[in-house]
Amino acid sequence: MKRISLVLPVLIGGIFSLSSCNQSSSPNNGGGAVNSGLTATVNGTAWTPTSTGPGDEYVGSDTVIDFSGANDSTYLDIRIQKYLPFGDTGTYSFTDPYGNPSDTAGGTYSLHSVFYEPIPNSGTIHLTVWTASHITATFQFKAKDPKGDSVVITNGALDMDY
Repeated sequence: MKRISLVLPVLIGGIFSLSSCNQSSSPNNGGGAVNSGLTATVNGTAWTPTSTGPGDEYVGSDTVIDFSGANDSTYLDIRIQKYLPFGDTGTYSFTDPYGNPSDTAGGTYSLHSVFYEPIPNSGTIHLTVWTASHITATFQFKAKDPKGDSVVITNGALDMDY
């Protein structure tokens, strides 16, 4: 009986330690998978993240669903207002719900920690699937950093569970 009482805690501890090894690959603590779900062309060059994932951000009293991807030097973040009813597909102006909670969609691009915020109404996001657990969309927008340098994001594709 003593041998079983010693083996059982070790066995249970081993199972819990193995199950806790599943760490998120998302830069914002979401649950995405490597090289899946988010691609774009940035200033004419194909961009692919090494990690992606969804998450929630709080903007005042509103919540936006955040879809992001990152690699060694860049970060791309797409945000959709949580108030947009699931099933509402179509094309929406790409503005910035992070800065203005009444906007439907927006995003940010970062290069070496310099953030490029979207130029209001400079792009669109087209939602083809918008459910409580999945998004499929295409997007394009222009953004500027604080110095006025700009970046053009085209051929954006988002296909992610959350």
